Order: sequence, then C-alpha cells, then structure tokens
Amino acid sequence: MNKTRFIIAAAIPAILSGKAFAQSDSSGTPGSQPGATQSQVADIVVTAQRRSENLQSVPISITAVTSAKLKEIGILSTADVTLISPGLQFQQGLGQASPFIRGIGSQSLGAGFESSVATYIDGVYIASGTGSIMSLNNIERIEVLKGPQGTLFGRNTTGGLINVITRNPSFTRTLEGSVSYDEYKTITPSAYVSMPITDIVAFDVAARYSYQGKGWGINRPTGHDVNRIDHDFAARSKLLIEPSDDTKLILAGDYSDVDSSTFVVLTPVPGTSLINGEHLNGGPWDNDSTLADPKRHVKAWSVSADFTQNFDFATLRSISSVRKTDGYLLVDPTGTQTSFFNISSRQIEKQISQELQLLSPNSSKIKWIVGLYYFRNDAKGTNNDDILFPAATGFPGNVTISKYARQIVRSMAAFAQVTVPVTEQLNLTGGIRYTRDKFHAENTTANLLSFAPSPPATVFPDRRDTESKPSWRLSADYHVTLGTLVYASYNRGFRSGGFNILDETSAPLKPEIVDAFEAGAKVDAFDRALRINTAVYYLKAKDLQLTRLGSAGTQETVNAGSSESYGVELEATLIPVAGLTLSASGTILHSKYTDFKNAPFSVRLPGGGIFQSSRDVTGNHTPRQPDKTLSLSAAYETPLAAGKLKLAGTYFWSAKWYSDPDNTLFQASYDLVSGQVSWTEPSGHMTFRVFGRNLTNAKVVSQFARIAPLGDVQMLYEPRTIGGAVDLKF
Repeated sequence: MNKTRFIIAAAIPAILSGKAFAQSDSSGTPGSQPGATQSQVADIVVTAQRRSENLQSVPISITAVTSAKLKEIGILSTADVTLISPGLQFQQGLGQASPFIRGIGSQSLGAGFESSVATYIDGVYIASGTGSIMSLNNIERIEVLKGPQGTLFGRNTTGGLINVITRNPSFTRTLEGSVSYDEYKTITPSAYVSMPITDIVAFDVAARYSYQGKGWGINRPTGHDVNRIDHDFAARSKLLIEPSDDTKLILAGDYSDVDSSTFVVLTPVPGTSLINGEHLNGGPWDNDSTLADPKRHVKAWSVSADFTQNFDFATLRSISSVRKTDGYLLVDPTGTQTSFFNISSRQIEKQISQELQLLSPNSSKIKWIVGLYYFRNDAKGTNNDDILFPAATGFPGNVTISKYARQIVRSMAAFAQVTVPVTEQLNLTGGIRYTRDKFHAENTTANLLSFAPSPPATVFPDRRDTESKPSWRLSADYHVTLGTLVYASYNRGFRSGGFNILDETSAPLKPEIVDAFEAGAKVDAFDRALRINTAVYYLKAKDLQLTRLGSAGTQETVNAGSSESYGVELEATLIPVAGLTLSASGTILHSKYTDFKNAPFSVRLPGGGIFQSSRDVTGNHTPRQPDKTLSLSAAYETPLAAGKLKLAGTYFWSAKWYSDPDNTLFQASYDLVSGQVSWTEPSGHMTFRVFGRNLTNAKVVSQFARIAPLGDVQMLYEPRTIGGAVDLKF
C-alpha cells in the first residue's frame, strides 16, 4: 500500500542516517537551541522526565502539541488527540474513556477500573475513566508519552500516558475570549483571564460552556433529538504565589458539569439485526429506542497545591490533590422499539494523592530525581441497575438487578532515577520504582421484582488483596551533533490488579506486566526547517487483564494470557518557506495475542442476534488498535488586507481495527478531513474563523458492544460539522 511505503521510507533515513540529516547544523556541545524564527520549527518544552526539558533532548517517544496547534486542527477534547499522535487510539462510550497506545489498553469500563493508559493534569493522576474525558480551553500543551512510564509516573501506565498541562497565571494582564457556532446550533463561548494581584501574586480563570440546540440524530418513535449536548461547562482557576525566584506555590481548582446524550446512543450495527429481527432504521446517528432521553451526566471537581522550593543542592516539589467525580448513566443498550433492558448507573469516585519529589538543580551535570507517592481512590457503583423488561425475561413484569459495588485502593511508592553523562555526547539513565497496593472490595446485590415480592438482597463477603511490584527504566542516549539525538531504552511497567467489582465473588487480578524495548532518533536539520522524530519498538505483555466467557456463561475479567506488539512511528515537520508548515505522522503496528485461551467468540445467528461461546484466539489481533495510521496537515499564513490570513487543513487515515479478541466485528478503514480558514485584523485583537470537522461525513465507531444473545450494537463519533468563530485577545 502507498501509505505503508510512505511511512517506511520516511522512517528509515531518520534512524539510520542521523549524521547526514544533521550536517547542515553547526557542530557544538549539545544543549538548548535558540528561539525559532518563522522559517524554523519551534522548540517545545516538555515534562516527560518530571522536569522542564526541550522535546528534542528527551530520549522518549513523545507527541507534544501546543494550544495553537490544537485549535488549528480542531481538537476539542482529549478524545480527539488520536488525530495527531501516531500509535494512540482514543475511544469513548457510555461516558468512559478507553485509550490504547501501541496495542496496550483496557476494555473494562466502570467505577474502580483504571486504564492501562493514564491521564495526568498538571502532574496529577486522574483515576476515573469518566473524569479523563475533558473539553479543552486553557491548555498550554498536551504530551502523549508512548510505552511504559512506570518509573516516574507509576502504576497504570503500561501503554503510556496523556499528560495535559494547563496555563499558569501571568504577571502580564491577559484577556482572551471566543465564541463559536455550528450547523447543529452548538454555541460555545469561552474566556481566559490572567492578572497580577500584587508583585508576587497572580490569578487566572478559564471557563467554557457549550450548548447544542440540534442533535446529530433523532429518536424516531418520539421525535426527540439524540446525540445532543444539553450542556458542557468547565472552569479552572489558579493562584500563583511567587515570593522569590526560588519559591513558588500554585493553588488550583476546577469544576465541570456535562449533561449529554452523545456516546450513549446505541443502535444495531449496520447489516446486522437483533435476535427479534430488528435492525437499524433511519440515519446512522438516529435510533428507535423506547427510552426517550438517554443521557450521561458527569460532575467533577478538584483542588490541588503545587509547591516548589529551590535550594543550592536540589529542588523540592510537593503536589497535593483531591478530586471527586460523580457520573450518572441512563441508556438503552439495543436502541430499538422492543424494550429488552435499560441500564441505570451512578458511579462516584473520590481520590486523594500526595507526591514529593527531590530533583537535582538544573546546573548539575548529573540529573537525578527521588520521590515518594501516596494515592487513595474510593470508587463506588451505586444503583448499578440492569432493568430487564418482559421481552428479555418472559416474566409478567420488570426485573431490576441492582448492584452496589465499592473498591478502595491505597497505593504507596518510592522511586528514583539518575542520568549520568559518560562523555560530552553520551548519557546513561537508570531508574526504579517500587509500588505497594492494597485493595478492599464490597458488594451487595438485589433482584427487585415489579410483579411479586422481592427476595432479600445478598451481601457478599468483603474481599482484600495486597500486591507489590517494581518497575524500572534503562536507557542510553547519544547526541550525534547539536541537532541529532539517538537513543535506546528498556522499560518495565505494570497495570495494577485489584478486583473486578462487578463480579461479586471473583479472585483478585494479578498485575499486568509490560516489557518494552525502544530505539529512536530525533533530528533537526537544515537550520531547523525540518524536524523528524521516529521510533521503533517491541512490547511484550503478560498476565493481561482481559474479558472472557466464564464457566457460568457470564463475562469476567481475568488474567488470561499474553500479547506482543512491535512497530515503527514517525513524526515530521517541514517549513519549506516562511509561513508554510507541513506535518506528517504515521505508524505501522503489529499487535497480536501470543496466548489467549477461552476467549469470548461470537457467531451471528441467521435470524438475528449472536451466539457466544469460547475459543482459543491466540494469533488474533489485539482489539481497538489499527495496524496503520497516517496523518497529514498543512498551515499557511500570509498578510491580507493589513491583517493575517491563515489556511489550515488536516487529513487522517486509519486502517481497520477490531472490536474484540475474536476479530469478527470491526471498524472499516476510514478517512477524516478537517480544515479552517481564519483572518486576524490588523491590531491582532480579533480573529474570525470558519471551520469544518469530518468534512467527508465518515461514520466512525466510538465503541462497539456485543450483547449475547441480543446482537451487536455501536455508537458513532461526530458527523460532518461546519461552523464559525470569533476570537478576542488583549
């Protein structure tokens, strides 16, 4: 395939010919490079090693995207980062995030389940799957770190992590605002204000609100709009106290409230039918459900304190945080006129975390960090009700299976990492982390009958488990010239075990272990007009926490086997002339199970519905990860009418990916095209934009679900959306 040849052809020179690319750079001692001109690719500062460093000097595969780039290519939330980060597949459904990186991710959803790809905001880990999907407003940048990051970031980063960094208050007065409107009558105002209070205290606040007047589809029996945002509000504020150059305290708080039917509207997969013969009617974003108003309503808040004190010998940093997420879900899983069952669920998670870091000063040749970490998460699934209707049970009335489930995890860790310069060009890094987790699970289940007296609820015995695991990192990096870095690394990470709290009697899960080997190159060439970053990798995972069919015919999460992944990734940016920026990124990935016996295997029945049994799927592709992706973007800026005209466009292609380990249900390959035209008036205070997302109106699945014996259902991402915006900046 042409796309495959393009990615391979671009990746090979970057790895094998670093010197040839760098010959246009002046020789010298490796270090920070000067600020970029309009004809140079700008430097990006990242915190992948828990200190501020130039992206090009960090020996880790990272996609780093600034706020300007996010707006330019139409990224509205963390779920959209897939478009610009090769190897990342971010899916969402039923209000839960489900990211995968390099074939590693989590299929399990719900309170108490933590993903294999972690999300951090300003250095704070977000445990909740519902809390890790966020709209973006005051973002400074997003970093996607690929592969296990267990040494410095800890548990649940076996696939990698998404690191969101928000803006800090400034002592320069800043006022920014924006309002957008699109064809679905979605109006989105946002504002950012930063100002000094005294010479040592500054304050900022960012707020964003969105209301969608027209749904992407309709509920055909009722005529109600579905796939519609009732409201999406988010606010975040920081207080910066900086009494000296050596002392800094940042107090932060945020609040969000999302009420929406997007990503909770399920319909039968096109070309299939349910067990009663019903199939998809109407448009792709419509449904035929008797549930008039499906919804996900999620409220979240957090407060944090980030304190930094510089000493002559080291820097001390303390990050403290409390976060609570409260999510409610009401959904008809089949989306048809026959009422089989509804799901009504409330999930509440409250976490506290405390991290202490002691880092070497920036002037030190030997870079080191030591730290301690404490984390506690209390996850409750209250009123987790499966409401079964007579069509599903044959009983004369409804049966509600009501579950109360709670899991408390306490985690403590100590970590250290050191980078030693062996020569002026060669650095060696070693790091280790030791983590101890304690789990406590509680379960109560009741069967509530609407047509007869209900039996008493069953209170199950509490379950407890303790586990301890090390994770580590070894790497070597070599600065070939000022503009060329090559590196190799070996990392071990683990995903925490615990209990499947929806299964009241299950044994504790073992931690999921991932060993990753990576080699890469980062090249700035032709006086920084060209940047190429590439990596090749091999990952081996064991004790995978997978969903399979249990002996009682129910789904269960178990340590079921192992997998391997290997591939190549490429990111390139070229500025051929001032004002024109061309970017390309892509990945080729091989990710398959090396051992997965007794996996759920679904077969579609001739009259509709599915029959599910178990089968050995060793050799199958791991789910939800395409084996190839390609992203191309271009932006051109030129003077016009005394102002600035900017044209930007992005093309994204994905090969097909499979929904489940049986590899029988899949999303076909697809293309996404987005674009934006903007003009900034001469003073620079006002910008007018016209934008389009998913211009080809591709039908892209955000989540599949296989419900035996009823059938296969799906949810879709946003259809083609065209709109306009006005931005203000003072």
